[in-house]
Amino acid sequence: MHESQEFDREINLYYKAIDIVPNSPELHESLGNVLSQKEQWEAAERAYRRSTQLNPKNRQAYQNLGDVLFYQKKWLTAENAYKNAIAIEPNIFWLHQKLGDVLIKQKKWLEAETAYKKAIQLKDTFFWSHQKLGLARFKQRKWQAAETAFRDALTLKSDAPETYAKLGTVLAQQQRWLEAVSAYIQSEKKQHKPNSESLEKLIECRQQLEQKSDSWETYRSILYALIKLKYWQGAVAAFWKSIEGKPEQGWWRYDRLWKLTAQQNRLKDFQQTFETSIANYPDNLDSYLNLAEVLTRQNRTSEAIDCYRKFSKREILKRYPHLSPETSLKSPHPDFIVIGAQKCGTTSLYYYLNEHPNLFLSLNKEIHFWSINYDKGLDWYLAHFPPVPESEYLLTGEASPTYLDFPEAAERLAREFPKMKLIVLLRNPADRAISHYYHWVRLGKEERSLTTAIEQQLQEISSLKNPFGLRDRYIIRGLYVEFLKHWFKFFPREQFLVLESERFDREPSTILQQTHQFLGVAPVPLQEYQRYNTSTYQSTHEDVRALLTEFYRPYNEELQTLLEMTFNWS
Repeated sequence: MHESQEFDREINLYYKAIDIVPNSPELHESLGNVLSQKEQWEAAERAYRRSTQLNPKNRQAYQNLGDVLFYQKKWLTAENAYKNAIAIEPNIFWLHQKLGDVLIKQKKWLEAETAYKKAIQLKDTFFWSHQKLGLARFKQRKWQAAETAFRDALTLKSDAPETYAKLGTVLAQQQRWLEAVSAYIQSEKKQHKPNSESLEKLIECRQQLEQKSDSWETYRSILYALIKLKYWQGAVAAFWKSIEGKPEQGWWRYDRLWKLTAQQNRLKDFQQTFETSIANYPDNLDSYLNLAEVLTRQNRTSEAIDCYRKFSKREILKRYPHLSPETSLKSPHPDFIVIGAQKCGTTSLYYYLNEHPNLFLSLNKEIHFWSINYDKGLDWYLAHFPPVPESEYLLTGEASPTYLDFPEAAERLAREFPKMKLIVLLRNPADRAISHYYHWVRLGKEERSLTTAIEQQLQEISSLKNPFGLRDRYIIRGLYVEFLKHWFKFFPREQFLVLESERFDREPSTILQQTHQFLGVAPVPLQEYQRYNTSTYQSTHEDVRALLTEFYRPYNEELQTLLEMTFNWS
């Protein structure tokens, strides 16, 4: 007899028995046990509920009911079932452990802490009780109490990398950096596949801490190592320490760390830090951008706008020192935008254009307003540009490569600035995808091999109808023709300057002067060639490159037809 047939026979026997003795709590509980073994959770739940109705004093039936509810992710009803079991027999360690687990699932951190403490009182040798007690305290930011729990857990299990990592984080939050870095080192050493680069960096930082030769760069190195290891709560503590040591650096760029800072209600602390930094370094752009970032994240947008405007005015007066306070100024607005693509040379073009005497680019590259920051309002966006003197011929612009492949960006921009001049840099999409992959590897966002990542994304794309549907992918962002066809619905072709990244790399001064002509300013040769935002990597995966080249071939051919241009990407 097959196993399934045996199971069906057993179940039928229980149902027949229940038909004969319908009010037997033992029969319903036994039926629930058999159904649970086959993971028939809903039927098991009904059986256990009936058993508890018939015998409200049956602790085991309540516990079993809690278990099947847990498996179904019915957290609140599972919590009630475990509490009923505890009310009947309060000194069973495992009931308190399971209650803590279901409370953790509901983010009821204080109640979970109480449950795990009771479990430990009843049995203090179970590793997971201490580990999860530490987690519940961690979530409440009870750093010292969490430290105690994690240390107790490590006395029971010394080869637990996750516990060492949590210990490192609670020590970092207490600014006990030598101990914190040591704990992170232990965590990485005990990993099945340690990140050798991050481990070496942490060991180097520990040596600096031991020798008391640490500086703000030490903490920035710790920050980068922890980001790569995805220890974000520890990274944010290193972020704060780095700011403390060098507040005039460009900290405004770290979006995720500012989100974590906001979650811990620390934004006001850094507002004062950056205000002091501006007082000490009144000509330092990053100090203003840092303060504006903190104000924006506190929803104090008008104050952030004032901050941007204040520095914009300083920059205009530096460029035109002869201007008097009474000089008539035009309202700020951009005249041109570099809309993409990512990893195609937009940063270099931004800085080269800003060297022209008649061009003034936004305070910071990559405002991302028409894509991800649209909710901050047009006034916030325009504050990034200087008010232009009526008497001077000065064009302003920006560069945000997220615009090209962001579905709403073109329509949003066209509504406000239909005459905008648009610049697009396009790189061999196979090279762009590989470069993008290695960029994410450096940021700790990608752990797959290049071959695996590319093959998986190609599979995703095979069933994709809308290229905007998977925009945050290496391969999708190289489908330039699809994105440009979308942009051409809102702007005429003559408002676009499309440049080949490879030629820009070979002949930067020539391409720069071509861009000047497009914008209507006198061509000025590039004075000093410097590549920005570049990185090196060794990719020997010619098979991947060939695969991508073949994939992109029809899209590239359509692109050349659309633009009436030839790209040497074969």
